[in-house]
Amino acid sequence: MVEQPMDIAVMEPAVGRQGRPHFDEVVEIAGAFAKAGARVTVHAHRSIDDAMVARFSQVGADLRPSFTEHDFAPDRTAMLDIEVWRKLIQTTTAEVAELPEPDVAFWPALMPTQAQAIARAPKGRLIFAGLDGQLNVRGPFSPEIFGDGAQRMAALGERVVLGAYDHRLVEPYRPFFGDREIIEFPIPYSGAKKAVRETGSPLRIGILGALRPERGRSLVPGLVEGLLQRNLKVVVQSSYMDLPEIPDHPNLERLDYVDAFPGLVASCDLVLWPSTARLYSYRASGIAWVAIASGVPVVMPSTCLPAQITAEYGAASFFHFLQTQFVLRAVDSAVENYAELSELALSRAEQWNSWQGPDLLAGKIIEIARARLAC
Repeated sequence: MVEQPMDIAVMEPAVGRQGRPHFDEVVEIAGAFAKAGARVTVHAHRSIDDAMVARFSQVGADLRPSFTEHDFAPDRTAMLDIEVWRKLIQTTTAEVAELPEPDVAFWPALMPTQAQAIARAPKGRLIFAGLDGQLNVRGPFSPEIFGDGAQRMAALGERVVLGAYDHRLVEPYRPFFGDREIIEFPIPYSGAKKAVRETGSPLRIGILGALRPERGRSLVPGLVEGLLQRNLKVVVQSSYMDLPEIPDHPNLERLDYVDAFPGLVASCDLVLWPSTARLYSYRASGIAWVAIASGVPVVMPSTCLPAQITAEYGAASFFHFLQTQFVLRAVDSAVENYAELSELALSRAEQWNSWQGPDLLAGKIIEIARARLAC
């Protein structure tokens, strides 16, 4: 008897245009499921365009405009209004309820309104939810709404499989899920082959990703100035926000969205991640994960979860205070010790890519689903 392909729905309302949160990650996850033989549908935001549909089609997935709202849509001021949250929950729940029933529904990065929608309108014979620490990313109501959704999800029992992308991400979810099992998911970020630098050429420093306030946006002009004064090359890229105003310079490159983000990371000798450590105490960083996977050292704050992960699996130079002079000192240390840092980063990248990545994540989810759905 020929085994039927597993029907997998990837649920990501925030995928609405290239460069928005999780876009590249979801492309890779969808492609990994398809390579494993699944029939893959990605339910995304209604703002998707033909180019995005084609991008997903290339990896064997069907992209559909299923959602009109998502947790990242309202601005931060609007998210201080509980009525905005109620509308988001109501809308998302109603839209999930209208979707076809898959064998597996996978929510890659569970947000507060998504927890509510899963509990109120569960779709999927099995529901997998990825936990990456985004509990308070959308303001003070986030934990309360997430917690209520988590309690409601308890009624679904073993139909829901929870997975954290690092064992250190389990602890912040315990108050919401109690003693419920939270397994560890492989991290669905892959790297690219590190570029070979010409002997004697200046190091290329990347300030990459979405330059939001918590990502040190206000410091970027001063940091760029200091890096250029040190005769370093600098690339500043922002996936979906305007770049800060920075004077032109021969050693400065500006980019907005790039189609192959890991390749951009791998083209850098160092990645500078000037983020607010407090806001990443229990929150992961895709930038750090891609840098580790690509064998690129990171300059980053010392007291946050991404720093712990990078210290264990990658290579980094740390600063303790988010001020321009302290960040630049950490850059100076990384430049001075670059040969050693680079060698460590490259050796650890090989280990990382044998343990992590979208193919391993897809394989684990499919393995669990086959075992449970066969029961």
